[in-house]
Amino acid sequence: MNNTVYSNDNTCAGGALFFTSSNVEFLRTFFSLNSIQSSHEGASCLGGAVFIQNSIFIMNDCNIINNFIEPLVNNMVISGGGFYFVNSEGVINGCFFISNSLKFASDMRGGCLLIMSSKVNMSDCVLSDNCIFCMSAYSTCLGGSLVSYNSDACIYRCNFTNNSVLCPNYVCISYGGAAFITQKSEFDSCIFSENKVSSSYQSYG
Repeated sequence: MNNTVYSNDNTCAGGALFFTSSNVEFLRTFFSLNSIQSSHEGASCLGGAVFIQNSIFIMNDCNIINNFIEPLVNNMVISGGGFYFVNSEGVINGCFFISNSLKFASDMRGGCLLIMSSKVNMSDCVLSDNCIFCMSAYSTCLGGSLVSYNSDACIYRCNFTNNSVLCPNYVCISYGGAAFITQKSEFDSCIFSENKVSSSYQSYG
């Protein structure tokens, strides 16, 4: 816990852990206060706690709390305040994703989770108080807790509560206080409560 990646590279990923071409299992694992900070203009920062690509993964009864990406300059893309999955397949069960965040960048996607070109089954999880917080004009802010791009995401019996995309006093494009989804997704027996988008410009969901 409490790991931070400081980078001046063009791409930085995985504040605590980085996996590629792996079989990964997390059981009753606690991720807290892991982060990425970068000073490279135009950089991409991915997965405040964990980055997983080209892998098979299982997560059971884990806590992902207060992880974040907070760049030192504004002009960059940051995604997945807690976890970032790309070209991977896995199961997430009984996990708590609480108070993870993205802050102060020009392009922010997935306050807690970003799932890209992957197949994920997610069940009996709580996603609460995750946030994207914008402090600059003309930013793009998508999915306060979750973004799923071009993925097969099946989400069962999950609770999305008080997640948000906040762009006070700025012209921002903001979508999905709880989640932003493209491609195929399935939600079954989930609860969405008190999620919000706040922006002075385009706000949806």
